[in-house]
Amino acid sequence: MPSHRVHQVAGDIICRFSSEDIDELIDRGGGHDAGRMNCRKLLVQATRVYGKYGESGLCYYILHHYLDKLASIIKGRFYRILMQYRHLPVEERFKYYQQEVRRGLLDEVSTLSYLVDGSTIGSYSETSSTFREYSGSIVERYMMYKEYVNKGYSKKTAKKKAEASLDVASSCEDAFTYIYEEIEEPIDMSILIKLTRDVRSALLTNIEKIICIMLTIDDKYWLDWFGEDYYGKIADAFNCSNQQ
Repeated sequence: MPSHRVHQVAGDIICRFSSEDIDELIDRGGGHDAGRMNCRKLLVQATRVYGKYGESGLCYYILHHYLDKLASIIKGRFYRILMQYRHLPVEERFKYYQQEVRRGLLDEVSTLSYLVDGSTIGSYSETSSTFREYSGSIVERYMMYKEYVNKGYSKKTAKKKAEASLDVASSCEDAFTYIYEEIEEPIDMSILIKLTRDVRSALLTNIEKIICIMLTIDDKYWLDWFGEDYYGKIADAFNCSNQQ
């Protein structure tokens, strides 16, 4: 995962704010990155952060989760580049790396993706008016599976992503329903959803700069992970030599 220094520099760019307290909350507050896969934890932590730091703090909280996921995507799409584009010379493969990372960020499965894209989950049912009546149904799982296959994922990966998406959606629906039993005044969902959309949009807009910051500040980690030759190719793919 990115160092706290990476989070802080990226936070200053995207949110004009950074906080070691928020970094510690996410990384050590009841399980590393728990809020990204557990909606109850997300709502509890987001309520706490918003109450103490306002929208700037909430922006930073959301961004931290996205940066952690981005680091995983960078590694995962590295193997995709090597395998899916293996018919191309190695030098040519990395021309597609940036679009693959962007795609991975848009297709990631988490509580954040549910907040941004949740309205599309459940749109596959033609017979039910509420999420609960058909969540996890065979038809819905099959339609989500087909959507991922059509995006170019293998059948195995598409199945895993479809199941994970619906599991997250189901847990979020439960959390949104029962959170008032745990928190007297939970965060306004419209604020959380809007900021999540804004942060993802800003991250996609600044994707080259942010990834180059990650590669530069945490260079030892990435050099060890990729090896010197591939590290250089990835830095070139994101035009790091021209990033300020």
